[in-house]
Amino acid sequence: MHQRRLYFGEGLIGTLGEQHRKQRKMLNPVFSPRHLQDVVPIFYNVTYKLRDAVLAQVKTDPREIEMMHWFGRTALELIGQSGLGYSFDNFDEGPPHPYSLAIKDLGPTVSRLQALVLLLPYVSGLGSPAFRRALVKRIPSADVQDVVRIVDLMDDTSHEIVRSKQNSNAGAADHIGGGKDIMSILLKANGEAAQGDRLTDTEVIGQVTTFVFAATDTTSSALTRIFHLLAQHPDVQNRLRDEICVARNRDGDLDYKQLDGLPYLDAVIRETMRLQVSVILSIVRLSTDLIAPVMLLCLSWTDARKDTVLPLSRPIIGLDGTDIHEITVPKGSQVTIAIVQVNTDPDIWGDDAQEWKPERWLAPLPASVSTARIPGVYSNLMTFMGGSRACIGFKFSQLEMKVVISVLLESFAFSLSDKEITWNIGPVVTPSVVGDSKPRMPLMVSKI
Repeated sequence: MHQRRLYFGEGLIGTLGEQHRKQRKMLNPVFSPRHLQDVVPIFYNVTYKLRDAVLAQVKTDPREIEMMHWFGRTALELIGQSGLGYSFDNFDEGPPHPYSLAIKDLGPTVSRLQALVLLLPYVSGLGSPAFRRALVKRIPSADVQDVVRIVDLMDDTSHEIVRSKQNSNAGAADHIGGGKDIMSILLKANGEAAQGDRLTDTEVIGQVTTFVFAATDTTSSALTRIFHLLAQHPDVQNRLRDEICVARNRDGDLDYKQLDGLPYLDAVIRETMRLQVSVILSIVRLSTDLIAPVMLLCLSWTDARKDTVLPLSRPIIGLDGTDIHEITVPKGSQVTIAIVQVNTDPDIWGDDAQEWKPERWLAPLPASVSTARIPGVYSNLMTFMGGSRACIGFKFSQLEMKVVISVLLESFAFSLSDKEITWNIGPVVTPSVVGDSKPRMPLMVSKI
């Protein structure tokens, strides 16, 4: 928690207890279906820029295009316009916005500082903020100074965004987002809330970094994975394109309900979210390497505030040969939740649990799925976690992906290039070409 608060401020992922509950109460209505319906036109505005950028490269002949690059830019602009009422990218050939480089560099840079990160709980309360900053500035480490630079840039941008909206008519229709973006709605609701329920300026600013960081690399990774799978499975791609084209030929740009009513599109996304998640592990302050699917979520992303008993979904055999049905976990200890293992448990999902089969979502799921009591917020999966610290924007993310997929598949066909792809585990799972560590996903793209 000390680490998250340092990087992202006092937003949702950097707060605990009553402060977190207050923020969640304020933000839950902002992510409701009623408000999500209003951001769909913004999604199309951004996605058509992506389509035109790809079209400019493809023209008449199939061409290899680095799609992860474009999905990263698209994900940032989607959350920028629909989340913040702010544009980061014109999709031209100019240099990327410094913020986009900062959020991509933060994870890899921090991962090189794990030894120092372990000291944060002991030094985060040392002296005044000015003293701690002066202390950090004297650490002779290029990586530490890079983190300082990245966090400063993210914080400065967040202040700029919030300040510009507070100093203007945030709901003006001629602004980016047309007053329908999440930040405009949040600021309006915050101003109308009772004094005790209002978020401070520091908390509002913390939401900016939280929104962008949580919604950019994860969405980019998910879209990249989906299109890689569609390139590997042309039969699925063709079936999905047929469903999309029938709907779009009939209705044009599909709204919230129409997108939600495309069963095969929904199945492709659900199956990808089940089998190929963007974040592999969730670490919480408990201390066992055992997975207990029933009740883990109430502890996710936070410290265990008291001694906890975790009931197991099925007993395990102890060293003395007796069955163990629950685990006692002391206050303040840590557990790693292996999201993929829960999502692909053959006892829950069947013998084909490791196979990517969108069709499984078009028929009733096995009874073992519902009886497993997986506490995830989305489709009996742990992908978006659950409980009070579940991903608040999971519906927002699904909607983004549906718009991007529907627009691109109507215009283009995707196939594998001659380059072998490997997927790398990190803070967010990313692809690269074998023999090259740089994250990228080259795919052959042809105009339809």
